[in-house]
Amino acid sequence: SVKAGVKAFTFADADGQDSIDPYLDGTFTLDRADKGMASLSLGYARTTEANDLLLTRVESDEYRGSGRMNYFYSEKTGVRVNANYRLSQFNSPGYNDVSSYGLGGGMVYRYSPKLTASATYDFSPEKATNRVGPVSNPSSQNHRFQFGLEGELAPKLSGSTSVGYAYRAFDNGGSDDTMLLGVDLDWNPVQKSTFSLSASNNFDTTAGAESARVFDVTLSFRQALTDELSAGASLGYENSRIEQKPGPFSRSDEAYNFGLSLAYGINEHWSAGTSLTHRVSQSNLALADYHRTILSFTLDLSF
Repeated sequence: SVKAGVKAFTFADADGQDSIDPYLDGTFTLDRADKGMASLSLGYARTTEANDLLLTRVESDEYRGSGRMNYFYSEKTGVRVNANYRLSQFNSPGYNDVSSYGLGGGMVYRYSPKLTASATYDFSPEKATNRVGPVSNPSSQNHRFQFGLEGELAPKLSGSTSVGYAYRAFDNGGSDDTMLLGVDLDWNPVQKSTFSLSASNNFDTTAGAESARVFDVTLSFRQALTDELSAGASLGYENSRIEQKPGPFSRSDEAYNFGLSLAYGINEHWSAGTSLTHRVSQSNLALADYHRTILSFTLDLSF
């Protein structure tokens, strides 16, 4: 599959923030049934947004790539190879470019045709270039160990879960570690109703020359009211720790997110929607204490 498009933003009171952001995504999959599968995803997007970690609106060119191969050498047991790449080039002055790649793999075990378990290790160096100053250098070498389940975990419950451990060794000395968490689940208790749970806990490198550990969890619900109309609601929580490495600065944020939405399929090509989101952010840094409410109306064309 290949998807391309453009997002345009116009402001009533801040013309200098207007932007036109193109994007292009491609996903290619080879499925060999019982022998396994291979997939490759490539993407580019210009992103102009309010960045909650940087506390400002920034523009960047985002390049992403990832690949995965599962090969089963017996009926139930096989091997997995993972690879990924990221390049974030920030066009806003005063911010780093951030790049990383990841290589790894491990073992996979097929409990049933619909459920697979995995145990993997990944190595991922992350680099911050064009650093804004000499105080902090968050470039690091990262090691991640994970155990996961993918597929149909129970009747009407499907998705993926993983837990593990991450160790981050910084290029200029020092280290950090955290528990890894990845959850992406859908539960359909009755027809036309879907509950979704997503959660993650992982490291990141910011464009502000900082290391971040971000935990977030979101519970959402979607109900099909008619064949064309659906309604949704969501509730989320985030906890972030942002630190210079090394350096005197550290910041701890908590945020609560609430959302309501409606979506309407006009015909095969057109759809419309509206959403209301509210974010409450609390921090030990006064600048990161804020309330934000966004009311959105969307009209989408696909062909």
